[in-house]
Amino acid sequence: MFISSGRPRGELQPVRRAPSSCERRVQDPLALASTLRREVSRARSEFRVNNVGTQEELIRAQSVRERLLAVLALFFAVVALLLAGIGLLRRARLRSAATAA
Repeated sequence: MFISSGRPRGELQPVRRAPSSCERRVQDPLALASTLRREVSRARSEFRVNNVGTQEELIRAQSVRERLLAVLALFFAVVALLLAGIGLLRRARLRSAATAA
């Protein structure tokens, strides 16, 4: 959950302590979004609630880059192992051909 004032985008504002809310629920956590928006606007009319979501969604969105890098590293590791295997196999064949001749 992000709460921002009605200032234009791109303008930074000092934040002493970021307002946050954490609640453990069995039901759909997004069902509170409309209530949260209404109560925040009633308490402080200059604030508005943006990007209401679950913690799982936030973590998933922030870890996209790390997962992409992990998949890319895995791809290059597999390619390196394949090339090393091909090189070792070729060397073994050349060595066995040299001893047979």
